[in-house]
Amino acid sequence: MASAAQPEANGLPTGDHELDEMRDSKPSLPIEEDIMQLARLGEIGAIQKLFDRGEFDATYKDEQGITPLHWAAINNHYALCHFLIQAGAPINAKGGDAVATPVLWAAKRCNYYVVNLLLDHGADPLLTDDQGFNLLHSATLDGNVYQLVLLLHQDIPVDIADPQSHTPLMWAAYKGYPSCVDLFLRWGANVYATDDQGFTALHWALVKGSQGSIQKLLEYGADRFAKNNDGKTPDITAQDMNTTRQWHRALSEAGFDKGGNARQFPVPGIRDTRWFLNRFIFFWPFAILFVALFLVSHYPVFIGMPLALILSYLMQLGAQKLLRWAPSNMRTIHHTPFLAGIFAGTLFWVGFRWLTTVLPWTIRTNFFLNVLFAASYALTAYFYLFTMNTDPGYVPKSASRSASKAVIDELMALGQFDEHHFCVNCMVRKPLRSKHCKRCERCVAKSDHHCPWVNNCVANNNHRPFVFYIIFLELGIVVLVRLTLAYLENREAPKEFPECVVLSNDLCKVLNTDPFTIILSIWAAFQLTWVTMLLCVQLLQVAQNLTTYESMRGHLHGNTPAEALTSFVTTGDTSQDVAGGNAPTNGFGSGQDTGDVPRRPGPKTSILDQWKRLFGIDTFLATAIHGSRADEVRRRRQRNPFSRGVVANCKDFWCDANSHQDASSVDGPMAEYEARVESGRLRDDEHQRNIIKNLQDLHDMLTSYSQPPVRQPTLESLQPPKKSLFSFLTSSKPPGSALPPISESLPKGVYMFGDVGSGKTMMMDLFYDTLPPNIERKTRIHFHAFMQSVHKDLHKLTMQHGNDIDLIPFVAAGIAQRSSVLCFDEFQCTDVADAMILRRLIESLMAHGTVIVTTSNRHPTELYKNGIQRESFIPCINLLKSRLTVLNLDSSTDYRKIPRPPSGVYHHPLDASATTHAERWFRFLGDFDNDPPHPAVHEVWGRKVHVPKASGKCAWFSFDDIIGRATGAADYLELSRQYEAFIITGVPGMNYRSRDLARRFITFIDAVYESRAKLVMTTAVPLTALFLDQSELNEAVKRTQKKGELPAQTADVDDHEAVSDVMRNLMDDLGMNMSMLKNSSMFSGEEERFAFARALSRLSEMGSQDWVERGLGLEKKGGKGEMEGWQRVRSRWREDSM
Repeated sequence: MASAAQPEANGLPTGDHELDEMRDSKPSLPIEEDIMQLARLGEIGAIQKLFDRGEFDATYKDEQGITPLHWAAINNHYALCHFLIQAGAPINAKGGDAVATPVLWAAKRCNYYVVNLLLDHGADPLLTDDQGFNLLHSATLDGNVYQLVLLLHQDIPVDIADPQSHTPLMWAAYKGYPSCVDLFLRWGANVYATDDQGFTALHWALVKGSQGSIQKLLEYGADRFAKNNDGKTPDITAQDMNTTRQWHRALSEAGFDKGGNARQFPVPGIRDTRWFLNRFIFFWPFAILFVALFLVSHYPVFIGMPLALILSYLMQLGAQKLLRWAPSNMRTIHHTPFLAGIFAGTLFWVGFRWLTTVLPWTIRTNFFLNVLFAASYALTAYFYLFTMNTDPGYVPKSASRSASKAVIDELMALGQFDEHHFCVNCMVRKPLRSKHCKRCERCVAKSDHHCPWVNNCVANNNHRPFVFYIIFLELGIVVLVRLTLAYLENREAPKEFPECVVLSNDLCKVLNTDPFTIILSIWAAFQLTWVTMLLCVQLLQVAQNLTTYESMRGHLHGNTPAEALTSFVTTGDTSQDVAGGNAPTNGFGSGQDTGDVPRRPGPKTSILDQWKRLFGIDTFLATAIHGSRADEVRRRRQRNPFSRGVVANCKDFWCDANSHQDASSVDGPMAEYEARVESGRLRDDEHQRNIIKNLQDLHDMLTSYSQPPVRQPTLESLQPPKKSLFSFLTSSKPPGSALPPISESLPKGVYMFGDVGSGKTMMMDLFYDTLPPNIERKTRIHFHAFMQSVHKDLHKLTMQHGNDIDLIPFVAAGIAQRSSVLCFDEFQCTDVADAMILRRLIESLMAHGTVIVTTSNRHPTELYKNGIQRESFIPCINLLKSRLTVLNLDSSTDYRKIPRPPSGVYHHPLDASATTHAERWFRFLGDFDNDPPHPAVHEVWGRKVHVPKASGKCAWFSFDDIIGRATGAADYLELSRQYEAFIITGVPGMNYRSRDLARRFITFIDAVYESRAKLVMTTAVPLTALFLDQSELNEAVKRTQKKGELPAQTADVDDHEAVSDVMRNLMDDLGMNMSMLKNSSMFSGEEERFAFARALSRLSEMGSQDWVERGLGLEKKGGKGEMEGWQRVRSRWREDSM
C-alpha cells in the first residue's frame, strides 16, 4: 500500500529534484563559457555575451534534454527566465532524469512566481513527467497553499488524475496537508473518487495518520464505510496503519461515534444544533451564577463555598459535555459564548438586585448616585450589545473566481502574493492592518482582537464602542460598590443572626443584613481586576495607534509574561494567538500537519487549569518569577509605523467621524489611475502600478495628517554666540538648534527615480491632483524653480539682516507655512551652492512637518557625484534615504520602449550583410512591380532635394545624401509627406566634432516619427552609441586634467570617478552604462540633451514590429481595411503638420 503511494524518481523523492545528482559528464568549462552553470547562477549579462558571440542560443540542450531555462526555473531566477523566454527558449522542453518541463522544475521548488511567468508565456500545465505527474500534482506534493491557489485559478481540473488514478486531493491527504485538503474540498474536489486500488482520499489520510486531513474529509461527507479493492474500510485501514487514535478522535470531532455512526442530539426536536447551543451556552451562566451566589450567601462559608465550586464545576462540565454534539468549531468552551454569558449573567443579576433591593433603600439618600449608576448601567448594556452584534468590519469575500484571479494576478505582478497580502480562506486581498480571525472564519479590517467577553471580533467598526463599554463598566462597578455601602448603612442590621465562624460579630452582623446583595457586589467588584487591566491596555494602545494584534504579533515577538497578561485581559486566553483556538493547520505555507507529532507526556488540561488561565493566576506567578522586559518592549514599540503622536492618535480614535467608512470609499491616486486606464488615457503598467500603491499608502496617511503649527525662529536664536575677552577660558558649546527635531509621526515622503519616459512626472501630477481635501496648503514646483526662489529669498534676507545670521531656518519656515505637502519635479544637484543649502533646508522643512514627494533621474546616492566638497552633501543624501521612501520606477518602462518582438529594421555593423539587409527591406517596403526603383527629385522652397532611389512610397538614402548635405527641417517634412518609409544606409557614429550632423539627424528622426513613417537603417555602431565615442571621452578627461579642473591623481582612476555631474545626468537620462558616456561638449544645453534622449527613445519604438507592420495591410492586422484606415489617419497628420 505504502509503496504505491511513494512518489519517487531514481530513488529520490519527487519533492527533492535531482539538482544535486545531475552532473555534466563532459569536461568542465570555465564558468564564463558554461551556459548551464551561468543559468544556475542567474548571470544574465554573461549569458547575453555567449548569445552575442554565437556560441549558444536559448534553445541549447544538453544530452539529458536540459535547457538553461530549466536551471533558471528551479533556482528561482525570475529575470533570467524572462530573458530566456524572450530569446526563444523552448518553454515546454522536457529534460532531466524526471523528463520534466521547466514549469514542473519550478513547481517542485515552490518558485510560484516563476511558475506564473512560465504559464503566462504558454507553458502547458497538463504536461507530465516520467511518473505521470502534471503541474498540479507536483505542486500538491510540496504542499504550498499559495502555489495551489495560483494553479487552481488557471482552470486546471481539480480532480485530474495521475496514471494510478490518484487525484490531487488524495496526494494532499496522503502527505498530511490539512490546509491543502481543505482548499481542494472548497474548490469542489470529489471526496468519493477512488484510485486503481479502490482507495479514497480518506483511506490515504489514514495511511498518513493526519487527524486534520481526516477530520476535513469527514466534514465534507467522505464515505466512512467505503471499501477498497481488498474490501478494507477506513476503520480497518486505520488498524493496519496504527492510526486508530487519530481516526477515533477525528470521528468524535466530526460528530460520529467510534463505529462511524452519527450521534443523535440528546434533546429531541432540535434541528439546528448550532443555534440551540449558542443560546444555551450563553444563558447557562445565568443559572450557574445564581446557584453559586445563593449557596455562598445562604450557607456557612465552609459549606457554601465548596458546594458553589462543585456545582459550578458540574454545571460547566455538563455544558462542555453537550458540546460533543456541537459543530467542529465549537467543541471547546472557549469557542462558545460562555464567557460572554458570564458577563451578561453578572450584568443581569446586578441590575435586577439594584432595581428590586438597592434602589428603594437609597433613592432618597443617594439620588444622584442612583442616577449615575442607572446611566452607567444603561450605557454599559448598550455598548456591550452594540459591540456584540455589530459587524466588526468583515472584508467582503470574493464574488467570483474570476474576481479572485484578477486580485491574484495583480498581487503576482507586484510580488506580494503571500500571507501578508492575500487570504487563501476568504480568497480576498487583505487590506492594511487586517487579519483572518479563525473563530469568526472571516478576514477583519483593522482587527484589534477577538474578545470572548463579547463573543465577537473587536475591529474597525466596533472598537470605539468596545472602549466605551469598558469605561462605563468600570464607572458602574465603582458606583455600585458605593451604593451597596449606602444601602447597608440605611438598612437596619438583624438583631438575631447565626454566628460566623471566620468573621467577627460586627462583620457577621453586616453580612447577614443582605448576604445575597453583598456577595453579588463582591463578585461584581472582583470584575474590576480584568476590567481595569483591559481598560489600561486599550487606552495605552489607542495612544500609540496600535491594535492588540499588532502589539502581540507585529511588535512583541517574544513570550514574556507581560505579553501573556495582555493576551488574557484582551482575549480571555494567555495564548499569544489573538484568534484563539487551534487552526486546522500550522499556518500557511507547506500546510504540514503537526497535530499528530508525538509529544512529551504531560498532564491533561483540566477545567481547573482553564479557570486558572482565565483568571490569570498562572500569568501572575510567571510575572513574579521571571519579571518583565520593559526595555525590549519599548524598543520594539518605537518601530510602530502608524503612530503620529499621542495627541493625534487619540484625536483620530475619538473624534474621527468617518472611522466606520470603508477605506476603499476614499478616492486617491490608485482610484484615479484605474479610471484613466479604463478610459484609455493611460496604459496599464505594472511598474507604475507598484509605485502608485506606495503613493496610495502615503495618501491614506495624509487623510488624517495635520501639520503642526510652524514655529518661526527668532533672530537671537539664529545669531552666532558672542565672544568676550575671557571666552577662551570657558568651554565653547554650539548654540541650541532653533528647530524642533523631526517628528516620528511625520508621514514618510517618497523619492521616485527613473529613466526618460518612465512616467515620473505623470505620477507626481496624479498624486498632487488627488491629495486629500484636508491638505489645503500644497505646492507643486520644478526643482530648478524652487531653488531659484530659495536663493532669491536668501539674498533678500541677507540684504536686510547681514551675513552673520543663519537665514535658512527663516526661509524654511516661510515655505512650511505655505506648504504642508511639497512636490518637487526633477530633483538634482549640480551646483556647490545648492549642495551647501539643501541638507539644512530639507531638514528644516521636515522639522516643521512638511511632507516631501520628489522625482529624479537618479538614485539619491548618485546625486552630486564627484561634485566639489561632496562630503558636505552626504548628510543630505542620508536624510533623503532615511526620511523618504526611495522607489525605482524601473527605467526600462519607457512608454516608447514597449517590449515587442524585434522587427530587425536596424542593422550593425557596416559589414557585407548590411547591403543585403537594406535591399531586402527596400523590396519589402517599396513597390517593385508597379514602380521599379528610380531616382527622384523634390522641390522645397525653390531648392531641389534628390532621392537616390525610390519605389512606391519608400525612399533610399545614404547618410551622406540626407544628412551630410545642407538639408534642414523643411526638407525632412516634405520628404515625410511624400514617402511612408525610409532606408538610411551607412549611418556613422557621431561625436562632438560632428555636432551639426547629430543635430540634423535628430531633426530628421523627429520628422519621420511625427509622420508615423517606417525607418530602416544600417549603422556602424549600436543604436545607443550613435552620438557617442569612447575615444572622445578619454581625450576630454585628459584635456580637463591639463586645464587643472581634475586632480592629477585621477589620471589612473576608472572613468567612473572622472565624470562631470552634467554628463552623468545625460548618461542616466539615456539609461546607458559608464562605458557609453561621451564628451560633455556634445550637447551644450538641457534641451539638446533631452532631444537626444527623445531621439533614441523614438528610434526604439520605430524599431518595433508593431510600428513596422502597422498600415501594411497584413492579414493578421486586418488586411486591406487596416491599410486604408491607416492611410486616412496619416493624411490627417500630414494636414495638421502643414
